[in-house]
Amino acid sequence: MKNIALIIVSVLGCLIVGGSIGFLTYWYTHETPSVGVQAPSMLPKSDRSLEPVAAVSKKTAKLPHDTPTEQKLHEKFSSEIIPNTHQNMQVFIPSPSKSPQSSQTIKVSKPSAISSVPKKPCLAIIMDDIAYPSQLNALHKLNLKITPSFFPRNSDNPQTPQMAKNEEFYIVHLPLEALNFHQSPHRYIKVGESLESIAEYIATIKQDFPRLSFINNHTGSKFAASYDDMKNLIDVLQSYGIEFIDSRTTKDTKAPEIYAQLNKPLLSRQIFLDNSEDIQDILAQIKKAIALAKKNGSAIAIAHPHSTTFEALKIAKKSLFDTVELVFIKELAESKNKEFK
Repeated sequence: MKNIALIIVSVLGCLIVGGSIGFLTYWYTHETPSVGVQAPSMLPKSDRSLEPVAAVSKKTAKLPHDTPTEQKLHEKFSSEIIPNTHQNMQVFIPSPSKSPQSSQTIKVSKPSAISSVPKKPCLAIIMDDIAYPSQLNALHKLNLKITPSFFPRNSDNPQTPQMAKNEEFYIVHLPLEALNFHQSPHRYIKVGESLESIAEYIATIKQDFPRLSFINNHTGSKFAASYDDMKNLIDVLQSYGIEFIDSRTTKDTKAPEIYAQLNKPLLSRQIFLDNSEDIQDILAQIKKAIALAKKNGSAIAIAHPHSTTFEALKIAKKSLFDTVELVFIKELAESKNKEFK
């Protein structure tokens, strides 16, 4: 009987101990709060390395930089630099650390100041006397930033307004009276012409060339030397929002004096490229224009649609123009206006 009683007591003891263990196990697994972190082994291999980065990114995305909370979040992570092209800054994104003892602080660097790269000297080339489509096509083939200057519409070149219509930028080459030169069928503005007559002609030109903002003179050695006549012309141009570019066909031009009175900078030609139509002579003039641009920061040159001029410009394109920036005359005007102010 004692043996039976002993066996019964032993069995009951085992049941009580086993039940206690089972109860504790159940309580622990069901009542302890879950941390909710998926084990890396549950992720695809390609995504495992991203899990800690994503987790920290979510927590820190809206935190102000360098707060105590932010620092605590990074105690178990080192940093790697990933460029942020949209914000022009570098963002330090955490990656899993090799050692649990290492720690670094995630910082977002401030946008660094853009290093000022010295600009190339500017050279503005105006191609005068554009009257026919063949000339404009030859200019286009160069694929150089050269300002076309169109003759006003007349019976000999009625297409110039239409030709200018599709140009990115253009100016008009306005015939003014010369001392010893006259070229039909151009309409020249002459010395002594009334203000009303000048205004009527400029209104017609503006109607033909709606985007016109600059005019340079064709010839004009007589007209440009007359203060009263130049004053009338420039006053009319100003009323239409048009600036005068002095081709300097005479050393006696009154344009500088008038623009000084207007307290405005005047753009003036410094060099002609093709008074001689020899290719080597034109190349020599191009080199002089580049030298002027380097010396003064900018230069204005005038060329004409001769076949040899196009050939010389084509040669210069290969290397000579590498040291300057070719610009439209309007870009040079904007720069000069900023300097003047």
